[in-house]
Amino acid sequence: MALKRELAEEIGANDLEIVKSFGYIDELRYGINGTQSVYEQTSLYYICKVESFGEPKHIKRELSQGLKTVWIDVREAILHNEQVMQDDNHQKQGLKTVLKRENAVLRKILEEEIRYFEVVSTYKEQSIHLPKRQTLKSAGYDFEVAEDVKLMPQEIKLVPTGIKACFPETEALFIYPRSSLAIKKRVMMANNVGVVDSDYYGNKNNEGHIFIPLYNFSNEIVEIQKGERIAQGIFQKFHTTNDDLANGDRNGGFGSSDNK
Repeated sequence: MALKRELAEEIGANDLEIVKSFGYIDELRYGINGTQSVYEQTSLYYICKVESFGEPKHIKRELSQGLKTVWIDVREAILHNEQVMQDDNHQKQGLKTVLKRENAVLRKILEEEIRYFEVVSTYKEQSIHLPKRQTLKSAGYDFEVAEDVKLMPQEIKLVPTGIKACFPETEALFIYPRSSLAIKKRVMMANNVGVVDSDYYGNKNNEGHIFIPLYNFSNEIVEIQKGERIAQGIFQKFHTTNDDLANGDRNGGFGSSDNK
């Protein structure tokens, strides 16, 4: 009940359902109510499902302090908290402790829980459908073509989906051809299987726009209409070696790691 009350007060959450426990953190807390006191606290975390959001119960108090609740991306929240913690002018040691704890939780969420598709900004007004599974036990999310495409015989073309994907850093999104692609269209994926890394999402070059390289292996022109399903994406975990030393950052979009 305390969790439901706090979420209603802070973000106006209604019809809350606890999905699962997400772990706990033992920590020292400082300066309760403006004092110099120090005390130990165990913070419990849960994954919750919220059906709807109303007005936060503390909104008047927050507004009176010049604060406003806004929704931001998990990565943005982590970066913001790090900047606040590095601010020497921030005299509230207690807040810095809270943000350190909060970032630990946000990083775990980012590593284990966050997966979603978005339409890239250049296709926002073009009625693009987000990838979806067709049955309850399907592994793959079907990707559609974002615009009409014409493939000449023996031609390879990068076909836009209008989609970007956010997912945990310990996973990759593998793009496979739909089984009907070769049979019905006489087309195949030029790279057979595509691998999308988590840091492709949001890159400055193209936002993480996912393209499908198609190859027309027939001797005739092939036309694919906007909205036709051509590929399927499957999220898969991957492992690294114990002596892995990779530490570079992505600085571009499609194929950018070729230049490293």
